[in-house]
Amino acid sequence: AGLFGKLPDYQTIKNIRNNTASAVYSSDGQMIGKYYVQNRLTINNENISQHVKNALVATEDSRFFEHKGLDIISIGRVFLKSIVMHDTRQGGGSTISQQLAKNLFPRRDYGILSFPVNKTREIFIAARLEKQFTKEEIIGLYLNTVPFGEDIYGIEVAANRFFGKAS
Repeated sequence: AGLFGKLPDYQTIKNIRNNTASAVYSSDGQMIGKYYVQNRLTINNENISQHVKNALVATEDSRFFEHKGLDIISIGRVFLKSIVMHDTRQGGGSTISQQLAKNLFPRRDYGILSFPVNKTREIFIAARLEKQFTKEEIIGLYLNTVPFGEDIYGIEVAANRFFGKAS
């Protein structure tokens, strides 16, 4: 397993499945409740608005289509701003692929080494995600896993909860 623990292999990555909420209906078809660990409704990538996808790339990873899961420029910016200049307002340097890796394979506790070990794991997993999926598929997977607070996971549940409409 090594320092980074067991990394997911390509078969595990290929067969990613998100937990979704189960709805319970009455005999007349009315939903009575939902049961879930994470309140999520997975939506097919082709049904996600292109505006949502464009907004994600613009705000989270503007060079998404130019790298293979690791953005050295963003990492350099974060290092310079936060470590050298003590300015933490610049946000993180994680790519969409790294964030997806974190969403799919949650961080573990490695004591004082937790941050660097988990970041390194995310880089390796992001590289595997980039080899397995197209950029469009990665965006779709990310939008179905991202937490929006209030126990809301994925763009479809968030759009419904906050705006009363489908994504």
